[in-house]
Amino acid sequence: MIWHPMLLSVLILMFLTLLLWSWASEGFIRVTLFWSPSSSRSSQLTLERRAEAASLAARLAIFVVSWAMLAWLISLVSMLQVRFPVRCAEQVFCKP
Repeated sequence: MIWHPMLLSVLILMFLTLLLWSWASEGFIRVTLFWSPSSSRSSQLTLERRAEAASLAARLAIFVVSWAMLAWLISLVSMLQVRFPVRCAEQVFCKP
């Protein structure tokens, strides 16, 4: 079976979202477990960098999943227009 390219792009974007969210959640878990606000060691600075990177990854994942849902919606609408064509109510706006 040959899959539609739009479906493949949606699946790839969803897989990318899954990877981004898993990477961000791993970073947030590490930050939650080892955070020490009063510390000024290099490990604390590494955790702060990791927290910022995880935050950016989560934001990027939300952006990617939004684009994936938009692509899915466009493919669904285009498929429904092919299967169920819209009939014109008035002949004035219909092209022959």
